[in-house]
Amino acid sequence: MRVLYWAALLSIVLAVVIYLSMRDGEDVTSRRHPPTPTFALMPSPTIRVIPTAVLPSAIPAVSTPTPTPMHVATPTPTSPPAPSEDQAEEVVHAYFEAIDSEDYEGALARTHGRAREQTSQIVDEIRSQEQESGQQADIRVTQLQLSSQPAHGSVRPVDVVATVGAYADLGIAEVEVQELHTEAVFDVALVEGEPKIVDIRQRS
Repeated sequence: MRVLYWAALLSIVLAVVIYLSMRDGEDVTSRRHPPTPTFALMPSPTIRVIPTAVLPSAIPAVSTPTPTPMHVATPTPTSPPAPSEDQAEEVVHAYFEAIDSEDYEGALARTHGRAREQTSQIVDEIRSQEQESGQQADIRVTQLQLSSQPAHGSVRPVDVVATVGAYADLGIAEVEVQELHTEAVFDVALVEGEPKIVDIRQRS
């Protein structure tokens, strides 16, 4: 009896499976896996490019002019001209004439700058010796040779060969106390338009 029961049940199950598989011709797998939906591609909208306004190429380009630098001419300082040969020799000759006549202020007036300081030292030395000896010396220029040289810029040198002596009056006779022989160069330049001795240096 039990065998007949399981056989009848098995037949019923097989009949149901066959029925389901043949129903309307459907595939059993189609029920388990539903069909994948198909997506239809919609046509993309047409994009119209609207051109912007076109600038005419004939419009000239505006350029900013580059300013030209101003060149201001710087005035070149001009040095005063050198004194002439005659002017240079005349002022040196006048200098020694003032020394010979013991016009020391006159000698100083023909100098400028360093030469004035040098002459002041000479004058101070003469006066100092006169005070120490208690006698006034007689200064004489016994020899003087002048030779102007080519100018160097605004200065004209004058070569000088001079002999200067100091004499003292002893009452009965005049005695030479001291003699100085010198070879020097007197530099002469125009100072405010007037020739002046600006330096006295030993000739090398």
